[in-house]
Amino acid sequence: RVPASATAESLSVPQDTSAEQSALAGAAHVKEGYLKKKGAKRRNWKKRWFKLSGKVLRYYKSPKDSASLGEVSLTTLCQIMQSNDRAHSIDLVTPERTYYLVAEDDADQQSWMEALKAALSM
Repeated sequence: RVPASATAESLSVPQDTSAEQSALAGAAHVKEGYLKKKGAKRRNWKKRWFKLSGKVLRYYKSPKDSASLGEVSLTTLCQIMQSNDRAHSIDLVTPERTYYLVAEDDADQQSWMEALKAALSM
């Protein structure tokens, strides 16, 4: 669901072949850093280390962890949004779920938004 208070920047997402997805999965990290993420079940905010690589955004408990806690496939991403309810917000709206993220400041938010948009246009 898309929050009513959100402003959308709709993006069309081209479908990749499985060969392209495999090649992109091994791509170097485009962006990484801490963001706060709202949990799907408990709905609390946790600080997580995010790594954007190709068209996959993975999140970890810390930068030292090798196993991710989860990932968002940007091949199915429909929209990147900023919520008017939260400062420095980034909402990733996919068909399966909306991921609510918050950056440390405006500059960090802009940097993440630009990196995510670039990943979508790959």
